[in-house]
Amino acid sequence: MHRIFVDSLGDAVKHSWDLEYRPFFVEVTRPIETTLEVYMFPALNPPGGRCAHEYKINILLQGHKPRTKMNFPVNDNYPILVAYVDGLDVFVLLDAYSHKDFTPNTNVQFKDDVILGAMEQGIACMTKLNNEVVIASTASLLPKALELRLLDIKPNYEIPY
Repeated sequence: MHRIFVDSLGDAVKHSWDLEYRPFFVEVTRPIETTLEVYMFPALNPPGGRCAHEYKINILLQGHKPRTKMNFPVNDNYPILVAYVDGLDVFVLLDAYSHKDFTPNTNVQFKDDVILGAMEQGIACMTKLNNEVVIASTASLLPKALELRLLDIKPNYEIPY
């Protein structure tokens, strides 16, 4: 899954490392030169307990102790929270800093409309009720989606939440 992310970024990648861990790191040259600190999780759509049109990821970080709260780090790297929808080859780029004081296995949900929108348009976004902008893209348009995420630009195609 991590290798698919790096490979989808193509020649924007200068260097990547720690691909067997979470986070892993990707040094990119565009749209800005930065090091991504990538927290990537499989997107899940389990039956029961949630709306059929909702996907989620479970945030579980290395070193996260039970009943303790964590935040994504603030450092020289750019933390990015990514969900990968296996089988559909869609990446969902979430705003890591929208998630604060989370405990182990915290769920982050998003609607399948943004996934379907990405499959139809290549890139789609939606703004959640907490104002988090969610950007989804097919693997071939991941560099453009990353540009939108890093530069905080909303794509033209927004799905109502």
